[in-house]
Amino acid sequence: RVVTYTVTPSDNCSISGTVQNTGLASGVTFPVGITNNSFTTTDGSGNTSSCAFTVTINDTELPFAGCPANITANNTPGFCHRAVTYSLTPTDNCPGVGVPVLLAGISSGSNFNVGSSTVLYQVADANGNTNTCNFSVTIFDVEAPVITCPANISINAAPGVCNRTVTWSNATATDNCIGAVVTQTGGAASGTSFAVGVSTITYRAADAVPNTSTCSFTVTVIDNQIPSIVCPAAVTVNNNPGACNATGVALGTSTPADNCGILSTTNNNPGTYPVGNTTVVWTTTDVNANTNSCSQIVTVVDNQAPSIVCPSAVTVNNNPGACNATGVALGTSTPADNCAILSTTNNNPGTYPVGNTTVIWTTTDVNANTNSCSQIVTVVDNEIPTIVCPAAVTVNNDPGACNATGVALGTSTPADNCAILSTTNNNPGTYPLGNTTVIWTTTDVNANT
Repeated sequence: RVVTYTVTPSDNCSISGTVQNTGLASGVTFPVGITNNSFTTTDGSGNTSSCAFTVTINDTELPFAGCPANITANNTPGFCHRAVTYSLTPTDNCPGVGVPVLLAGISSGSNFNVGSSTVLYQVADANGNTNTCNFSVTIFDVEAPVITCPANISINAAPGVCNRTVTWSNATATDNCIGAVVTQTGGAASGTSFAVGVSTITYRAADAVPNTSTCSFTVTVIDNQIPSIVCPAAVTVNNNPGACNATGVALGTSTPADNCGILSTTNNNPGTYPVGNTTVVWTTTDVNANTNSCSQIVTVVDNQAPSIVCPSAVTVNNNPGACNATGVALGTSTPADNCAILSTTNNNPGTYPVGNTTVIWTTTDVNANTNSCSQIVTVVDNEIPTIVCPAAVTVNNDPGACNATGVALGTSTPADNCAILSTTNNNPGTYPLGNTTVIWTTTDVNANT
């Protein structure tokens, strides 16, 4: 410190001079401590006198401990602390400042936990003045918790219903610091009934900062149940008149059912059903694209008999020498059907007796319906019978008469291709003298003579 002082000598005569023996002159800087100042003054006669005083400079200035500025740092990855190194720079107005002493907090190079810590130091100077300083070390937790959700869940719907009760273990979290809290933030809770489809479940983990992280997983309930369907009863109808099929067939209504819901039910109705059995397939589809089918039989009965036109009636002569005819040309029938003709036959006997013979023509369609018609075959016996007369007869007259009676004519020999009906002669009974012609006449069963 600069100190100014005044030394005032006096004498009865005169002062010749004053000399400073020790100490520092006025107006200069005095160091902390005690400075001894002494002076000698001399008068004109050589007489001397001395005086002394002290200048004491007290050090009242506190030292500066030299704490660093407040420190902030992020946590060491994976840990809830950070090693922090710091240094102090103590200073003082006087030399000899001591080493700062840690009063509170953690020493440099130590691990500081996440959060704010206060470090307190004290320093003393050479003159016994002490002072403290403090600073904060703040470690920020910048590390979010690591959250782990359950794996995606895929499960079939419960039998007969469109949902499933699903349970799982909660998500878990790890963190560099303890105390991370896991909460479910989206979706239904474990143990809830989930509808068919995909549901998203989300979880959130938060630490004390809070740093947060999320995860999610899906719960998929699958409808693996095919719908059921009951087809209408089988249908039997007759063909449309003149056609080999049926149209406008009333199929009835199927009965579908499903655990979730029916989207559509269709069938492959062709519209036109041929004679015979046609399988109609009914297909039902549920809202989750599962399908099932059943079959319905539609039977179209051909109840329409075929038509047939017989050939015209045939008239032929008997075969020579025979009472019948063979090789008769019957002609051709004309059958027709709404579907198709399978066969047409007749009961042609091959040999036709004289007279009328009925030939039955029968046609059968492909569905076993039949129909018949009749054709008359007439065989005419145009062959006259033959007859051989008995030999000529010569007899004598009856005695006393000019004629003869009781003449034995003999027997004729008739023959015919069929049969002789009768043979007669014009026997007069009484024959006059001379030649009499007897006519024998034979008639067959067909009046040929």
